[in-house]
Amino acid sequence: MLLLLALLPAASASQAADTPEVVFTNARIHTQDAAHHVVGALAVRGNSILATGSDSDMRALAGPHTRIVDLGGRVVLPGLIDAHIHPAQSAQDLDKCNLHDRALGAAEVKAAIAECTKQHPAARNEWFEVV
Repeated sequence: MLLLLALLPAASASQAADTPEVVFTNARIHTQDAAHHVVGALAVRGNSILATGSDSDMRALAGPHTRIVDLGGRVVLPGLIDAHIHPAQSAQDLDKCNLHDRALGAAEVKAAIAECTKQHPAARNEWFEVV
C-alpha cells in the first residue's frame, strides 16, 4: 500500500486552485466506487483527490509545477490508517507461540509449533494459540 500524503508537496500560492500538485501515473488504483473501477492515474491537490482516470487524462490536468510520480505499476488502495496498541493483549501474547510475522511454508509452521509445544506444554483441555 502506498501512503500518498507523505509524497505531497506543500501548497504553492502560484499554482491555480484546480491544478493538481501531484499526478500519480502508471498504477493500478482501486477507486472503491460502486462499479469497483480500477484506473491508471490519480490527480491530487492538498488532501483532496481531484480526479482519477487514464495516465493521459491526468497528465492533461497537470500544470507547469505539477509533480508527476510514476508508480511503476504498483497498486494504490484507499483506506483509513488506524495505528494503536493493546498493551494488555500484547502481554497475554507473550506466552503464545510466536511465528514472528514471517512467511513460512507448511513444514516450517509445523516445526515452529512443535518447538513451542515442547517449550510450553499445555494441559489437554487448554487452548493453544499462535500469534
